[in-house]
Amino acid sequence: MKLAAAPLFLLAAALSVSVVGALDPLVVLVDVPKDVKLEHCEGPCGKSDDCSKNMKCVQRDKKDSEEEFELTLRKFGCSGRIHPKADYCVDLDKKLKTAYVPPEPTAEPTMPASPTDSPTTEAEKRPRRWNNVMPKSEVLAAIIPQTIMMAAQEVDQFKVTEMPSAAPSDLPSVSPTDYPNLSPSVAPTSGPTVDPYPPKPLPTDPEGLYFDYTDDSDRGPSKWGDLKGEKMEEADYWDEFDKYIKPSLTENMCDYNSKTARQSPIDVRFEEATAQCFEYHQIRSKQGEWGITHPRVEKQILPNKLRFVYDRKFDGGFGDSSTNDQVKGASADMPKQWGYQLPVLHVDVKIPSEHWMEGKQYAAEYQIFMIQNREEKRRGAPAVSVLFDIHPENEDNHRIGQMIDEFQKVYDADMAECEGFRRKQRRLGAWADRTLGAGNEISEAAKSTILDEPAEVENEFQENLGNLRRKAQEYKRWDPFHETIVRSLWFYGYEGSLTEPPCSEFVEWRIILEPALISTRQLTKMKNILFNHVNGKCERTSVHSSENGVARPLQPLNDRPLYQCMCRDFIGDKDRQWYKENRCKWTERDQFGFDKEKYTQDWHRATHPYESIEEYWKDVGKPHWGA
Repeated sequence: MKLAAAPLFLLAAALSVSVVGALDPLVVLVDVPKDVKLEHCEGPCGKSDDCSKNMKCVQRDKKDSEEEFELTLRKFGCSGRIHPKADYCVDLDKKLKTAYVPPEPTAEPTMPASPTDSPTTEAEKRPRRWNNVMPKSEVLAAIIPQTIMMAAQEVDQFKVTEMPSAAPSDLPSVSPTDYPNLSPSVAPTSGPTVDPYPPKPLPTDPEGLYFDYTDDSDRGPSKWGDLKGEKMEEADYWDEFDKYIKPSLTENMCDYNSKTARQSPIDVRFEEATAQCFEYHQIRSKQGEWGITHPRVEKQILPNKLRFVYDRKFDGGFGDSSTNDQVKGASADMPKQWGYQLPVLHVDVKIPSEHWMEGKQYAAEYQIFMIQNREEKRRGAPAVSVLFDIHPENEDNHRIGQMIDEFQKVYDADMAECEGFRRKQRRLGAWADRTLGAGNEISEAAKSTILDEPAEVENEFQENLGNLRRKAQEYKRWDPFHETIVRSLWFYGYEGSLTEPPCSEFVEWRIILEPALISTRQLTKMKNILFNHVNGKCERTSVHSSENGVARPLQPLNDRPLYQCMCRDFIGDKDRQWYKENRCKWTERDQFGFDKEKYTQDWHRATHPYESIEEYWKDVGKPHWGA
């Protein structure tokens, strides 16, 4: 089976199946009965131009039998009579959204009957599947060339093997579900638990800039203050914006025992938010012309975060704030005298969350960093933080899913580069064995080298590697401030720092009040991408720990002002047009999600003593960036 005008390997990418992706199973259409009517299959067709929008023409390969071709079309939801020599249009996007779920069994499963002399039917030969869940290994075997399957099995040296329990459990298994169950089993087994994300051991001779997140490590968070700030990778990144930042990037400020430190992250709590919010409008964001899939938005899997970086090179330059209208990437108009449409520099994802809210640590944290590109102000960087929580119905977040897909492409490409590196190593080993005195004793490595493979196998590998790279360049629109990610207009605010060495104190944090919702499946994928990543030389890159992931421990608030904005400070721009007011009426605050018993008049009077920020500055002094 093949797609017209598209290599077979792109079919795997369209199905979101990675070469060595996440460890969870993949739900696919399997054994769809002929009387089930699905609306994303049509035919016959001769080429993709004959198909409706968003559909591809599937053609039978000469080496596939008519029965195999029919079974393939059934998997894509084609029903009714299928002509064995015709081609059909299928909708790859709708395929994963419309899954055929077989009826629940009415009786308890029984043990297989004793073998008989009766012939085995084709249905009995197929592997057993429960509730339409097919293991990813079967999907890979069905649609990815055998060479790539061999690469996937050999390269993923950190994949957890399926280890049987030491003794069977006394309790019966739970009923099968439509998606992987990541919660603990009904009864614990006596066998050891294998960590699916084992931390990388501390290098024997770590470089001076190396740090990790293990509590008792010589390079762990409690030792970060001993590192050299000017050598830190994050300091080198921010050095481009040194003229917009007042604190020195060469100073290591990670010693969080200082009583005057303004370090991040912190636990934002309502009872500690006693300062006044001076923000006067919502964060007014623009998604820009460059989506997350644009070639000028670089996706990076770094040792302690997932990051995508917007290219700062645009028409008109970067340093002049008057050119902010020409920013091609995402941007935002931040309240509290930040200026007009600040460019988004990058977005980071940390697992688990670094900031806590009301005493709770969340599954992950999504951090949008901007910069005030006005040299005379040198105010620093505003950062919008969104905490990720698990959806109560375990539903996927489509926008976050698009982001994860882009990082998965980087993960897959790096794994393919790793396999290419291993193939070179095998070539060298074979050459040494055969030409440098090995004689008749040829090692097993040399026997299995790709020197024994036909040229077409190597060509196929290189073609598939190229397809991976090209796939990462596909363009889609994507907004980092989308309402399914940034779900509230209001936030906690405080002045803090970077959350990794050199911990420079130039970040003004905004912690969105409402967490974004993701599924456990999406969280597992992000963990696998970040914690199990290897580079092109097959070296593990993550510096996470089993206890902390890549989250810096909480820092003391000290005497810093912490505030919370609510609808009495400002309401959304759309509501302003309808209400003809800039803020909500006090009696209607509950209609904007603020509990009247919690947000009382006494609380508001205590936290809002000033009429304006200028009046506040008269009391405490004007900051260096004050207008």
